[in-house]
Amino acid sequence: SWSGLTSEEIATRFPGMASHDGEAREAFNERAVGALTRIAGAHEGGHVLVVTHGGVVRALQRHVFGEPRDVVANCETYAIRYEDSVFAQE
Repeated sequence: SWSGLTSEEIATRFPGMASHDGEAREAFNERAVGALTRIAGAHEGGHVLVVTHGGVVRALQRHVFGEPRDVVANCETYAIRYEDSVFAQE
């Protein structure tokens, strides 16, 4: 029900809702970071391009930094390093 809405639109249309009726953030973060870990692990030492939406970037940022950093604009790149089985800022 929140798909495609801004934070402001969600607050207006669903006042008081702490979460949406879809996948829980924790489950999404685990699924997204797990997929990125598998991809990076299969190409350790190489360069990989993963095309995704901002939610996956934010999940990775939460994993690395504890919270999302700056918003990544549409078609923008976000570089991160995977070394010794750990993601780190590029």
